[in-house]
Amino acid sequence: MKKMLMTAYALLALFGLALLVWIIPANTEDAGYGLSPALLPNVLATLILLFSLVLLWQTWRSCNIEEPTILPRHLIRLAAFSVILFGAFPLMEFIGFLPGAAVTLLLLQLMCGQRSIPWLLGVSLGLSTAVWAAMVYVMQVPLP
Repeated sequence: MKKMLMTAYALLALFGLALLVWIIPANTEDAGYGLSPALLPNVLATLILLFSLVLLWQTWRSCNIEEPTILPRHLIRLAAFSVILFGAFPLMEFIGFLPGAAVTLLLLQLMCGQRSIPWLLGVSLGLSTAVWAAMVYVMQVPLP
């Protein structure tokens, strides 16, 4: 198990490095507005690289790693999470970005166990409004 995890983390680190060195520079070009289109992909690729190196280090230092047990409820939660995420884009096309994103965030929070109504509404409405405002007013990208 330890060998498999180390191999997976090493491959993930190589992927992050390939993103930074080759894939992102080859596939981004300046769009003419404030921020470089490569900024966010570079930040995320750097995080992938750093976190995979940390996990590789932790796995190498650990003595025993227990065999993980995948229960049916884990697969059901994974399927529900996937359905919510894959359904978000058609939902946003159908009812618009703001209500679609708010409903998606609300469902994800409920699935993760959040039950406080102020938190549910604050996160779903606040975050979707902040992303919408950033896209429309700052980056001047129209959303559905």
